[in-house]
Formats: sequence, structure tokens, C-alpha cells
Amino acid sequence: MECDGQPSPTPLPLETPESLQASFASQADIPELEEVDVFAPLPPLPPKLPGFLQSYHISQADIPELPTEYRDAPEFYWNYGWSMSMEEVRAFLLHCRPRALDDDPPTYVLLAAVASFLTTHSGWYGVRHVFVQPTDTVKGLSEMATIDGRPGVSFFMIVSTASRYYFEARPTKDEMVKLVNLIGKEPCWMKDAIEKKLWHKYYTFHI
Repeated sequence: MECDGQPSPTPLPLETPESLQASFASQADIPELEEVDVFAPLPPLPPKLPGFLQSYHISQADIPELPTEYRDAPEFYWNYGWSMSMEEVRAFLLHCRPRALDDDPPTYVLLAAVASFLTTHSGWYGVRHVFVQPTDTVKGLSEMATIDGRPGVSFFMIVSTASRYYFEARPTKDEMVKLVNLIGKEPCWMKDAIEKKLWHKYYTFHI
């Protein structure tokens, strides 16, 4: 039968017990998704190495234990990573990302460019810029002032006592090797330049 000169649609075939059985049989061949047991015990922690923090996964880089001075300064967090004077920051960018120096950008742009390059070329997303207190051997002050006016050295941290997440989320061994090769020196623990009560107000990291 035609309506307005258009052919009638082809009627759908009727489902029969045989066709339904064949359909169910074909669906039975589809593998089921494996259920996740949220109550399953977590894998055991890797063995703790003497002189290093407890790792939470076998792939994590080995991080040295905190220095003994950590207990003497309870009002400050400690960060693990690399200090850089502004001369070192500019030298790093001149070698690795020279276009970042075009038009004499402000200090915060230079620091962000270093962190971005380290993240991109190491694979570790958690490279964050903070300020640490200068020491007898680390004196290159940043060109930026801290929120409470303390002298600070630019520091690219990968582990910190500032939160459980910053402490337990760590680069892999391979990522650590890449970071050390990029920066050209070993990381170390250093005391933050900003007091704990101001830390989370001053630093606003997205991750």
C-alpha cells in the first residue's frame, strides 16, 4: 500500500522463539566486564630502605628521609626538589627554552616556564614552584617576595610535607632520572620560607 505516492515502509520481521534464542546466544559470547572488589586488600608496601622514606609503590623513586632539623622547625613545611637562583633559571631557559626569554618577561613567567619544561620532558606532573629559606650554601634569592616578606630562594619541589597528597604522590624512578638529568644536580630537602599558617593561602596549585 502506498500513501501520497510514497512506498510503504518494509514491515519489521516478527520475533520468533528461535530468533530470540539466537540473539541471546550471540550476546552470551560477549565477555563480561570484570567486577572490581573495592574491599580487596591493597598490595603490600615495598620494603623500606634504610635512610629513605617508605615508598607506596615499587615504581616510585627513592626519597631520602627528612633531615633531623625537620623536628626543630614545626612551624614550617619541608620540600624535596631543586633550588634555582635567578641566574640559574635564566641559564636553564637559555639552554632549554630560549624563546621563553623573549621580551624580558616578568619573573613569575620565567619560573612557570621552567616548571612547565620539567613537567613536559620528565613526565612527572607534580613539579611545583615554592620558596625555601636560604642557607650557607644556597643563597640565590628569588626576585619575587614572599607573602610575609621573608627572603626566599626559588625551589622546584616534587615532594612536600605540606599535605598527605604532596608527600605520598611521587615521581617514578624513570621520571626522577629524567629530572636529575634535566636540572644537572641531585634534589634535596629544604625548609619552606613561608609559615604553615600562610602556606595554603599563598600557594594555589591546581594539582
